[in-house]
Amino acid sequence: MEDGPKARSTYAQSSEPDGESVSLLFPGGFMSKRKPLAETIAAFRAAGDPRLRLVLKAQVERQRKQVERMIRGGSRFGRRDRRVEVITADLPTDEYLRMFAAADVCLAPSRWEGLGLHLFEATALGVPILTNDNPPMNEVVVDGVNGLLVPGVPDGRAPRSGIPAFAPDVEALTAAIERIADPELRAELAAGARRRREELSWENTTADLEELIAEGPG
Repeated sequence: MEDGPKARSTYAQSSEPDGESVSLLFPGGFMSKRKPLAETIAAFRAAGDPRLRLVLKAQVERQRKQVERMIRGGSRFGRRDRRVEVITADLPTDEYLRMFAAADVCLAPSRWEGLGLHLFEATALGVPILTNDNPPMNEVVVDGVNGLLVPGVPDGRAPRSGIPAFAPDVEALTAAIERIADPELRAELAAGARRRREELSWENTTADLEELIAEGPG
């Protein structure tokens, strides 16, 4: 979640649902190597459905030029995909959550994750998640239940922890983006996200912990 002095009162008009477009929110944060940004943009650009909209939420304005070049297909003079919007404003928490809740899909592929806060934010808001089939993402997302999982391609290791890193398969990600544009599938996954929210509730966690403690060592 975000809060800070650079907040502005409005974010992006296109992030509001209009009944026709299908908005995918990519919570990119600092757009570090952990985020497979180039692969995600390439996969989205290859999806031809004109209803699709991609909102890239970043926190670092200085990265805008790099992101804009990716949106133009890697070329300084390429054609910009007008379906993609970049937001770098530091939004107040309530505004950020409204933007998140307005999205049809949380597009969240990742090379590796720690807690993966955005995965739990999406679940809490009942927003389907599209990510790669690697832990811990696939510990929150059940394929076909509260989101779609795509294969992950080995991509070295995380620089500090040394854990295996994975990039999403670009063609599979494009296919999943095109699939999730279907309103019936999204409605099914949104219902699954709300059920998953109950399964992952803190009450269930504490109940399981109490049961474990009661059993004692053995």
